[in-house]
Amino acid sequence: MDSLDFLDIMFCLESEFDMKIRDADFDRVLRPDKSEAALEGEFLTDEEINRLAPIIPLLDDAAKIKKVPRSDLFSFVTVETLVTMVNRKVMQGS
Repeated sequence: MDSLDFLDIMFCLESEFDMKIRDADFDRVLRPDKSEAALEGEFLTDEEINRLAPIIPLLDDAAKIKKVPRSDLFSFVTVETLVTMVNRKVMQGS
């Protein structure tokens, strides 16, 4: 899936369950402000990787081998990522 497919699924889930599932850090990397992206460069920062690693474990593994281009982020997003995000939100609500 690409980023638009992922966002479409997230919006549908949020609408269906009447809750926000996405988190601010994930949104920031998905849709960075053009000026912010320019300031940060074409690669994900260590800080971004550390914040995203709990929901995208493959990203952390890849970052140990080489720098991860922002454009490659969605190659690491899996169904497990989506399930993890939904589970975190449900656990926060209980």
